[in-house]
Amino acid sequence: MADKQSTQTHAKFTRAAHITHAEEAVTQVVYAMSIIRLIAAQDVGGPVVENSLDAVIEILEKAETELVEVCRG
Repeated sequence: MADKQSTQTHAKFTRAAHITHAEEAVTQVVYAMSIIRLIAAQDVGGPVVENSLDAVIEILEKAETELVEVCRG
């Protein structure tokens, strides 16, 4: 049976881990928005646009993974 102190320490660690994952998700979303702004300023159909879209997809997938970690707790 876990003592009270180890249970409290685990709860603090878990909360800290959740905050870290949430902060990482927010960072990824901010990066994605910046890339979307870059896409909007470019000619559609060029290699820069294609590469930017691929980067946005990758960033959003990472953000999704981070948010799933937060939600699972």
